[in-house]
Amino acid sequence: MTTALAQPHPQLIVAHRGARQRAPENTMRAFEEARSCGADMIECDLRMLGDGTLVIMHDGFVGRKLLRTMSYDELKASCPPDAVPPTLEEVLSFCTATGMLLDLELKEGGYERAVLAMLDKHLLRSQVLITSFKDAVLATVTTLDPSWHTGLLLDMPRTRSPRQPSKSLLERRIACGAEYLVIQRSLYRLRPTFIRQLEVDHVPFLVWTVNHRRSLSRMLGDRKVRGIITDRPDVARIIRDRLDARKAPQGEGLA
Repeated sequence: MTTALAQPHPQLIVAHRGARQRAPENTMRAFEEARSCGADMIECDLRMLGDGTLVIMHDGFVGRKLLRTMSYDELKASCPPDAVPPTLEEVLSFCTATGMLLDLELKEGGYERAVLAMLDKHLLRSQVLITSFKDAVLATVTTLDPSWHTGLLLDMPRTRSPRQPSKSLLERRIACGAEYLVIQRSLYRLRPTFIRQLEVDHVPFLVWTVNHRRSLSRMLGDRKVRGIITDRPDVARIIRDRLDARKAPQGEGLA
């Protein structure tokens, strides 16, 4: 049986590419800052270089050079000293040492087996959520090893048809075997029927990318939301702590 994803709080605070307002995104310093902010989990993007190195980077190119044509040494030489992307190995070692949870977004397919092998060496199933916008990537992961937690990333559908629908999104989740949905904030805000269906079907979901204080307060106060992905983990932690304090049982006072 798959161990449940660790949930140290009913609403996880997930630092989007680390604490990217305090340090360059997807760097070790950004992840360290996220931990100091009180985030429960770091979110980062994974790509493979031409030399086979698995590296934490959002974009698929540096300048005009594609990552898939570069070695790690070439990549490091192309980046500012304070913004060198770490390898997956470095991030996994950081999570092992600190106990931070990891939301690992696979930006492309073709290296799923290598990723699972590395995760197996460093982290427990309960520490990792593997996510992707690509259904085929998640289907491959669940075929290789269904014991890992997976999440399908969803953006707001572009169609304006009132019939567009929640059902096709839920069918995608089932088809690729994803356990979680990781939904763009507009889906949460503008598709109440979709959110109700997730609740009825007991589908756990996180919301990205939530930065405004009002939205943070709303979503951190909604127990249906398993976690919020944010560029402002420090602000999110303050808001969550305040909400928790309000919910704490009050003393009965002096007799």
